[in-house]
Amino acid sequence: MEISYNFVEIIPDENNPFYKAEKLRDTFGDVIVSKHTSKELTHYFFDQYKEQLSGLSSEFDAVFAPNLDFLTRFWKHDIYFSETE
Repeated sequence: MEISYNFVEIIPDENNPFYKAEKLRDTFGDVIVSKHTSKELTHYFFDQYKEQLSGLSSEFDAVFAPNLDFLTRFWKHDIYFSETE
């Protein structure tokens, strides 16, 4: 189990009363660069909600989506290969 703070408002789930669609575009970039969010959680979030994320901007569709693994390796280099305990 992993807990990550400050991202609950961008999880587009029907049972999430804190969801704010207007914050999704700006905050997903924070998920990618945050050292407090593992690569697994980043990829899980993207895989679960890629339909809501696609079409946010041409930049997202052209840069983020096809290069998510590279971006997580770059921004999370200290924790990318870390082991869970």
